Amino acid sequence: MTRPLSIPFLVFIGCLLGLASCEISELDNQKVAISLEKGDFQLIADLQDRRDTKNLLLLFSDENPSNRYLAAKAFASFQDSTAIDSLIHLLDSEPNKKVRAVAAYALGQQQSSLAAQAIVKRFTKEKSRAVQGMMLEAMGKCGDSLQLANISKVKTYKLQDTALLVGQAKSIFRFGLRGITSPVGTEKMVDFVANAEMLTEARLYAAVYLQRFKNIDLSIHERGLSSVFEKEEDPDIRMFLALALGKTKGTNAKDALLTVFDSEGDYRVKVNILRALTNFPYLAVKDTIIRALDEKSPHVALQAARFLKEKGIEKDLATYLELAEAQDNWRARAELFATLLAKTPAYKTKANNFFSRQIIEKFKESTNPYEKGALLTALSEYPPNYRFIRDIVFTSKDTVLQTYGMEAIVNCRKSEKFPLVYKTMSLPVKQEFAKILRDAIASGDVALMGIAASLIREPAYNYNKYFVNYEFMEEAMKRLNLPKDMETYYELQKALSFIKGEPAPINAKPKFNNPIEWRTLKGMEDTIKMTIKTIKGEIGIHLYPLEAPGSVANFVKLTQEEFFNGKNFHRVVPNFVAQGGCPRGDGWGSLDYSIRSELGPLYYNKEGWIGMASTGNDTESTQWFITHSPTPHLDGRYTIFGKVVEGLSVIHTLDIGDIIQEITLD
Repeated sequence: MTRPLSIPFLVFIGCLLGLASCEISELDNQKVAISLEKGDFQLIADLQDRRDTKNLLLLFSDENPSNRYLAAKAFASFQDSTAIDSLIHLLDSEPNKKVRAVAAYALGQQQSSLAAQAIVKRFTKEKSRAVQGMMLEAMGKCGDSLQLANISKVKTYKLQDTALLVGQAKSIFRFGLRGITSPVGTEKMVDFVANAEMLTEARLYAAVYLQRFKNIDLSIHERGLSSVFEKEEDPDIRMFLALALGKTKGTNAKDALLTVFDSEGDYRVKVNILRALTNFPYLAVKDTIIRALDEKSPHVALQAARFLKEKGIEKDLATYLELAEAQDNWRARAELFATLLAKTPAYKTKANNFFSRQIIEKFKESTNPYEKGALLTALSEYPPNYRFIRDIVFTSKDTVLQTYGMEAIVNCRKSEKFPLVYKTMSLPVKQEFAKILRDAIASGDVALMGIAASLIREPAYNYNKYFVNYEFMEEAMKRLNLPKDMETYYELQKALSFIKGEPAPINAKPKFNNPIEWRTLKGMEDTIKMTIKTIKGEIGIHLYPLEAPGSVANFVKLTQEEFFNGKNFHRVVPNFVAQGGCPRGDGWGSLDYSIRSELGPLYYNKEGWIGMASTGNDTESTQWFITHSPTPHLDGRYTIFGKVVEGLSVIHTLDIGDIIQEITLD
């Protein structure tokens, strides 16, 4: 039965379908002027930092539009249901369109159905296309499937209605991030991508939508998307179209991907083509994959090796061994060694032992802890290697190696080969694994504890039967230093609840513990110039204290203390991010404080954005990342505090283990 539409929603859709031009009031032109050292910027930033809803709401009636803007924007960084009515009131009464726009953005960040209903009722009254575009995007963060369907049906926006078209594309994409999609929405996004005259930003969000969501059917669009892909000039859009084509699994798509790969000059597009090719028969694309292992870009070579690990066949094991021995890139080489074990059947003990010895030999030869860690990961493809890995974990003094090793032990236990290898010895081996997990938690190392706890809490392995006495876990939690060890605390808390048979707890956010250090920013400009010096070259960056004062102050302070000097880029995901700033070098490190998330209306719509890594809102500390490409699924979830302005080519050469030599203020 069709659900009847409410009168306000019918009015809303009427406005969507035929938007009339509107006049802008004089008050709409009042300037929102913000400066680091002037006005009430620092006061309002402190209120945001403290999540002081009461005093922020008082500023909604301030005579200065800049203060109203900052107060409304503050609620984009945290959710507070008591602020929703006041944000809605801004949409009704605020004369300045920039303030209304940021209020709409903040309402979307609340992810509340009440906010969605309010936006629907007010859309027709709004006189600014820019604000309406923001309202459309906000709907994607808090609306329902009915609202998605109606937003997707709009066909009357003209090419000059850029704010509305971008808002529509972002809205449909935001719905998809929440698992809400529709055939009409997918059709709209295909139309956006196919229209070369459409604004690039709208086409980008459409392309990301098409590649990202599994519950959309693109098979009927295979020919059209193949044609667009082969003609597309923008590499940002091309890279996402490659993955979308892979989902069609059609012959035209495969041929287009293979054709473009040979002529493609952007390594990021090549990486995504290789990912897309995993959807096609191995033999049909094998030659291209083998050639890709010789690509100059280490990221392309790595992705080719990962393809073989996923789609390779036992018949080609000898070829994979030759390729591994000839490979210069250590990450690709480790992945090829992993392929040897991954594609050898569990029952072929002799072959598995032979390949394991080859990997162990490489492990002993290497002096790079990250390479050694990758080789331990390769060994985990054959579960009996857990004893060798265990000995490394509990005897090594290298934190990075211990962490990789513990992750490898977990992989051994989760391996599909585990029950095949241990048919008759399953119980004693399971008990041995339980002891390893107990020892890891007792070790006091936050990474070992967290990784072990993540396995303990998985119901499939029944560790509640092995840890009837769970006092050792309670004692381990008491020894953690919060908020520094918050990620490990979360994992132990969930594992303990599982063992006790209690519902999994919701992660508690860190309490306010580290005010913004304004003295660090004293005398600095509204844009701060810095240089990151790496062994691969220099990266010039701009930091934005007006958008993320707490994150920028923290980064500048750590820089002045030379904290980052000598640290590694410990995580590099091809065509995604390069991440650094971990004092341990394994991603589990932090300092004795946390800073707040700052989630204003900035977007990860290009390469080179600098964001704060976190394990949830308000858990940021020292780790940060630089994007290789657009990553719009991070929008509104991870703080953006800077942008690469020089040395973009350098960020694409960074790899795991590369050292940050120095960061300087220019």
